[in-house]
Amino acid sequence: MNPLIRISKKIKCKSEEVMEKAVKYFSKELGLKVTDLSRCCAYFEGSEGYVRITIAENGESDLEVESREWEYQAKEFLNRVS
Repeated sequence: MNPLIRISKKIKCKSEEVMEKAVKYFSKELGLKVTDLSRCCAYFEGSEGYVRITIAENGESDLEVESREWEYQAKEFLNRVS
């Protein structure tokens, strides 16, 4: 079975800003296909894996990134968002 990673952190930026950054990084820079995109969620697919981004807003926002086959890039993205 392929590795799976699920990481999260508290963020201060708005969900719209996170989703813009996610599309820019995962789709435009890395070439993953956007298959779902909303204010709180995004899903990107690659040749062998995927990246799912979820934001839960409750005062402070919780950003969760789940990935299969794109673990390094998921960590990199989480480090780019504050």
